[in-house]
Amino acid sequence: MKKNPIITYEFGTLYIEGQAHKEGDTPLAEVTFNNLWDFILSNKATDDTDMIMSVHTRGGRKYITTGRYVGTIQTKNGQIIEVLPKIYKATGKQEKDKDVCRSVFLNMLRHFTDIKARSFQDASLSTQKGFPILEVYIRNYINAVEQLVLGGLKKNYSLIEENQRYLKGKLDITKQITQNITNKARFAIRHNKYIEDIPQNRIIVTTLRKLLGDSHSTTNKARIAALLTILADIPSSTNIESDLRVANSSNRLFASYELLIQWSSQFLLNRGFTTFAGACVNQSLLFQAEKLFEDFIAYLFRKYAPNYNVDAQNTRYFLVDRHNGRGMFRLRPDILVETDSSNPNYDCIIIDTKWKAIDSTKPDKNYLLDIKDMYQLYAYGHKYKLGETKAKGSEVIPKLVLLYPYSERFTEKLPVFIYDEITGDMGLKLMAIPFNLADTSTYQIQIENIIKLAKG
Repeated sequence: MKKNPIITYEFGTLYIEGQAHKEGDTPLAEVTFNNLWDFILSNKATDDTDMIMSVHTRGGRKYITTGRYVGTIQTKNGQIIEVLPKIYKATGKQEKDKDVCRSVFLNMLRHFTDIKARSFQDASLSTQKGFPILEVYIRNYINAVEQLVLGGLKKNYSLIEENQRYLKGKLDITKQITQNITNKARFAIRHNKYIEDIPQNRIIVTTLRKLLGDSHSTTNKARIAALLTILADIPSSTNIESDLRVANSSNRLFASYELLIQWSSQFLLNRGFTTFAGACVNQSLLFQAEKLFEDFIAYLFRKYAPNYNVDAQNTRYFLVDRHNGRGMFRLRPDILVETDSSNPNYDCIIIDTKWKAIDSTKPDKNYLLDIKDMYQLYAYGHKYKLGETKAKGSEVIPKLVLLYPYSERFTEKLPVFIYDEITGDMGLKLMAIPFNLADTSTYQIQIENIIKLAKG
């Protein structure tokens, strides 16, 4: 019997159904809970596990808390659990909240650079009700393979070694002596053949066969089976890492394969996002919410700020310029937005995205801002001011922005933070600004406003 996915959120609590719990906690069937509990305990040695989920006991009651990862995890008994971003803009209607959170997650995932999932479609969620995130990802991989097949698979020359009744190509003297010493009618030959059995195609077939086992969608399974029938002459890869190395070093003639090979690498090697499988878990597909947010905001600035150069994780400066002849503690602001260095009206905006809940009603508690973030932005501003940001010997005053998700308690920018009121020659100031991920129709306006606020 097909199980409906269970929906929970970042920093949520999972408990065994029937036990005492708090409002907002998520119940799991006992077998599902135990699968998840045992999985977490068996993976305690890994770096990511505690940030994904952690186990706790209070008053003899077991419970599991989710961390800062979002995505899908499937337990051994077939139960799929979706961990959605906790978008701090509740509608007050539970089902609508789920749809909003899933929509925001898929929207951010579509532009996540680690997987370059650019083919995710803005499909209406009304047609995907209860559709697990993993199946959405599989579906889009299938879409890309179908497009590739329709356009025609690439072929390449491959060295074939055969024992035939005819002589073709070059005779392999060593094998001829060892294999055909008593059979003069056979020839051990080596020749090049123009075939579809090449590393790129083997990787795709291998991935499709893996996804056929991972998917629980009847539609996805049927489409994969149809593709495997079309690709029946192409075997699975016997050395995945070797075939991936060849595929990733392909020339521009294989440009149509680039995205598929990247996706295949994620599924086959568990790289680029956290995936777990084991005795208690079938499959998982999990992403750091803050990284999704950072990448998505960088994408939006590239799209809606065409007059600026946008650089994610810029590494222009060190915190310590020189120690024993080298720089130390490289600075990596999330997003650097700047005009061309030759522009006489050069402008520089440094943005750090923070996946945290800010409360504008608590100025006495510093709006719940983290002082480490404030120190970090001050260091960025100081270095990008004193460094040769525009041209040799010149100084600029960078605009500093901390960007947070919009929430019911953070709907408007906070009053400006002035770092250097006494040393007015420096003039560094910082803006803390919300970004409403749920309101897709205003993305461009929001990006333009951030630039105006920073410059103002």
